[in-house]
Amino acid sequence: LQDDDHLTISLAASSTYEFSLRIFNTTVSATAGFKMALSGTVGVTSLKAQLLIWDDTTNTLAGFARVTALGSAVGAGLGAGDNYAEIKGTIETSTAGTLLLQWAQNVADAVNGTTVQRNSVFTLQKI
Repeated sequence: LQDDDHLTISLAASSTYEFSLRIFNTTVSATAGFKMALSGTVGVTSLKAQLLIWDDTTNTLAGFARVTALGSAVGAGLGAGDNYAEIKGTIETSTAGTLLLQWAQNVADAVNGTTVQRNSVFTLQKI
């Protein structure tokens, strides 16, 4: 998994947030698929997040997991073309830091690329 350079947000210490990531992605080959996780430098007191990956070729939910720790990944094989993933959850922080998306191909495929598209969105609201 690699850190995404754009889908990252800074969080304050001793705070609670609700967050959402809407991730538009493209896979050139059905072999590669898509894998994602939350990561960052923020100190976590509590994390509850649902990670969902949809295969837009077959209109099915291809991968999902509820996670309670940074670095917990979910991946799925997907049809070639445009697909969608989503992460929603809440986080309580102990120390300030960043929260970010990590992603990669679910199965390494050096020939066929996987891309997170422009206009993917990371939103955050303090609660």
